[in-house]
Amino acid sequence: MKLYVFLNILLVIGELVTRTTGDGGCRPGKYWNPKILRCLDCTTCREGERLISLCQESQDASCETCPKGTYLHADNKSVCVQCSYCKEGQVTESECVSWADTQCGNPVCMPPPSERPLTLTKQPFIQTTMQTHFQGGSAPKKVDHTNEAPDFRCPNSTFSDHMSWIFLVCLVLVSLLCGVLIIWIKRSGMSLLSLLRMAKIPLPNKPEDGVIRKVSVISASGRSETRVLKENGMKFNTTSATITEQLARLLNPENGKNYKNLAGLMGYDSTFIGNLKLTPTEATQKLLEDWQVREDATVFKLYCYLEQLGRHDAMDVLLPLLTGQGSDVAMV
Repeated sequence: MKLYVFLNILLVIGELVTRTTGDGGCRPGKYWNPKILRCLDCTTCREGERLISLCQESQDASCETCPKGTYLHADNKSVCVQCSYCKEGQVTESECVSWADTQCGNPVCMPPPSERPLTLTKQPFIQTTMQTHFQGGSAPKKVDHTNEAPDFRCPNSTFSDHMSWIFLVCLVLVSLLCGVLIIWIKRSGMSLLSLLRMAKIPLPNKPEDGVIRKVSVISASGRSETRVLKENGMKFNTTSATITEQLARLLNPENGKNYKNLAGLMGYDSTFIGNLKLTPTEATQKLLEDWQVREDATVFKLYCYLEQLGRHDAMDVLLPLLTGQGSDVAMV
């Protein structure tokens, strides 16, 4: 312990002796630290840091990093300069950092992939006699292009590789918009057909108009017969309430294709469908009650809607109305 204290005393005495430069100060590039009674090396600012205060006799130098959007001046190390921006038609080769300005360059023009050779080599320019002399042996005049603005446009049959990124970003944005639209359609319970009607886009002829359906039925004798179904003009509002209740028991449940999908095929908007959701046990009844006042609200039309939804159980409820007495049927 005594030896350790003795060595520290000798170290301090030696520092006091060697720190002097004739005038009692530390050597150049050092400063005196009164806390530890020693001369220490002055701090040197790192790359991208500006000098705030110089190293003095009893004070170290201080530095700070240039703020974002600026960089350290090449000659004056205590000044941060605003970053530059590339001109129109140029591409950014390297972003501005605290120790260097923005680096700009001309776009790289390349031929289309179908015309791009395996190896691109630059052919040397060979000046011929035809190019160096006019007829009569006189030399052509030299044209000064130093004051002309640079042309950053790509030559014919070439494209800028920088533009491919813009195309990729646009493709991603379109895909995201399509995804959001599909999710919105599914959550609102609307079909594509009803969405087209809301947008007032002209639709092709409805598949149920004038289209004949063939179904298999069991006759009174127990034989399986194939009958042809087509529009017989029977209005749905002339049917009994039992038909509506049977359809409601099948279409009111939330699982599978239900009253919401049927309302979408009928052309109802999301507001009307949202009101039906408020009374789920009477949704189908209210939907059919509103729909049956239309001029074209026939049993056959409702049958075709259910066929588009794939609800064969609900189609079977309407089948007797289309194959029974008074309907326009034909044996096949």
